[in-house]
Amino acid sequence: MWVSKRYSKIINQLIEMYAQRFKPVSSKEMAMVLGESSSTLRKDLQELERLGFIKKTNVSSGRIPTNKAIRQYIKTICPENGDYDSDFFSIAPEGGDFSVFSRQILSSLAHETKSIGFIMLDSVFDFSFREIKVIKTGINQVMLVLYGINGLSFSKIFPTNENYSEKALSQWAKLLSSEFKGKSLNQSIRCIGNRISRDKERYFKIYRELLSLLEHNDLKVIELLFEGESQFFQPNRMDQLEVQQVIAALKEKSLLVRFLLEMRWQEKKGPQVAFGEDTNIAGLDDCMFIFSHFFAASRTIGDVGIIGPRCMPYAASASRVERFSHYFSRKFSGPTGRS
Repeated sequence: MWVSKRYSKIINQLIEMYAQRFKPVSSKEMAMVLGESSSTLRKDLQELERLGFIKKTNVSSGRIPTNKAIRQYIKTICPENGDYDSDFFSIAPEGGDFSVFSRQILSSLAHETKSIGFIMLDSVFDFSFREIKVIKTGINQVMLVLYGINGLSFSKIFPTNENYSEKALSQWAKLLSSEFKGKSLNQSIRCIGNRISRDKERYFKIYRELLSLLEHNDLKVIELLFEGESQFFQPNRMDQLEVQQVIAALKEKSLLVRFLLEMRWQEKKGPQVAFGEDTNIAGLDDCMFIFSHFFAASRTIGDVGIIGPRCMPYAASASRVERFSHYFSRKFSGPTGRS
């Protein structure tokens, strides 16, 4: 919804004061900052309240921005094509295990924003690999380690229908690494399936069990990692019960993944904003999400963002989230990115 420059200025000022003070802002305080009379400003505030951009928490209190206003504010302060501190990319971790690597990045994001950092990444089936190892970790259990061509490694432990021998697993890993290097697991599976259909007698015995192993559902689970839960224990942010509810809600990873995937279908660039009530997940009502998609070859492959209280330093937080999403896009793009 379009608003005049004057209304936009008032909305932005109220949001910035609210984010600094963590409490409603009175018309008198606003008037002093804007250099206007309280009576004149009060009429504008009443109109903005009617339009749904601000609201009163009770009759005698000051006003706070609505979700509608916060969304608009973040959209205007973070252009899609900005310079997000190129020096950051030179000091960030180069690679290694994806979980360890991501937690290092998220720890920095959580510390900078005083919120919980999170990253969601598509299945390892979508990433090109230079080598694969399949390691027996127990009876009817193996670990697959995929070494991506972007310098990151991804590991998954999952159950198997049969108790495969270490020798068989090692042979399959060598076969994948030699014949399908540079491809993704999805591409490898399609190649295997085509070979079996073309020459079943020759390839069926070689590939049947390997195909069964790779098509296990546990391998295709989307990654969702969190870091910085302790950031919620900050003065004037949330009480202990609210924090406990948030931490409990974050354990419902499948619900959060579904929500983030639904948001991804909007295919918007730049920082996205969602509020706890948008998720329909109990315990997150007083939270807000600021997140951004990251890409490889212009295709969305994940999301990085923060979960914090509804009142936060919006501009700084959104800018940092966008900087981190640019970092992950660089990491997964180009000659060392996804095929």
